[in-house]
Amino acid sequence: MVRKITEGDRNQCIKLDQAPRSPGKLLCKSAKHGLWLLLTTGLSFVGYFTPIRELLLAYAVMLLLMLALLTAAFCMRLLAGLDVSRDRMLYRENATGWIENVYSLKIISKSQREQVYQLSASGRQRAALRRTAGC
Repeated sequence: MVRKITEGDRNQCIKLDQAPRSPGKLLCKSAKHGLWLLLTTGLSFVGYFTPIRELLLAYAVMLLLMLALLTAAFCMRLLAGLDVSRDRMLYRENATGWIENVYSLKIISKSQREQVYQLSASGRQRAALRRTAGC
């Protein structure tokens, strides 16, 4: 959570790690480590002044809450995803002189079982789906 707040999601974090050194990168990394230091120091400080039994009970409640949220997130996850990307060019002309707009559809299955999907194209009468190698 601290990393997501300071550096963004996973892709942004990877880009930041691969980026050259800059003041912005230094600020993000310093903020992340500073927040971790404040959190751990704060928990230690609270633990010093709070009776240990109450603290353990609070930690147990927080742990159970996090486990419940993790279980709920796991149960509600989507088992399939669809990634639609357009060809690099705005359009292209085929051998017969027709103008084409080419899109790639990537179906991402997160299930361990074999899945069957049905795709269709609508809108234009000459719209067509073509299966490419590797599918």
